[in-house]
Amino acid sequence: MLRIVCIMSLCCLLLSAAGCAENAQQAVRLEEPSVAPVRQRESSVAPAQTPNTAPFYIEVRGHVFYRNPVRVAGNFLCLVRLMDLGNRDDRRARPREIDRLIVPGPLVVPLPYTLAMEGHTVNPMHAYVVEAFIFAPENPQAPEPDSGALLFRSKNPVPVLTRGNPALADIELTMRPLSPD
Repeated sequence: MLRIVCIMSLCCLLLSAAGCAENAQQAVRLEEPSVAPVRQRESSVAPAQTPNTAPFYIEVRGHVFYRNPVRVAGNFLCLVRLMDLGNRDDRRARPREIDRLIVPGPLVVPLPYTLAMEGHTVNPMHAYVVEAFIFAPENPQAPEPDSGALLFRSKNPVPVLTRGNPALADIELTMRPLSPD
């Protein structure tokens, strides 16, 4: 916009020097924008992004599997979580859930999963892991593996994304005995 105004001003100056001042003023009026400038709204875009780009997501993919020849019934759920464990050097860091996927039964393995997080939030100093559980929740509206009967859980949380770990990870589950009621 500023460039157009400068060019138009230069044209006016040249036209007025040539004796065409009246026509130059009309030309400038014709080229002015007819819409008032709009104030730009506040942006919620993170500093790592430019306002012209949409946020990008990093996907963590893989399969959940177990080796036991068991078919899991329909009342069980599979929960897969992407966790941020924080920085190893920070003792105050608490694990934080980034994304989760809940798959209702009946479950057939290998069970594919895809979890995602915004790319600009990945901190290379943090450790990220994926873990999975198969359980029968006490409250199906708020399924958590800590409540209910746990059938399978991750053998070990699988590191992903940082410290040389890939975004592709298969999660092996081990069977846990059901607690007697």
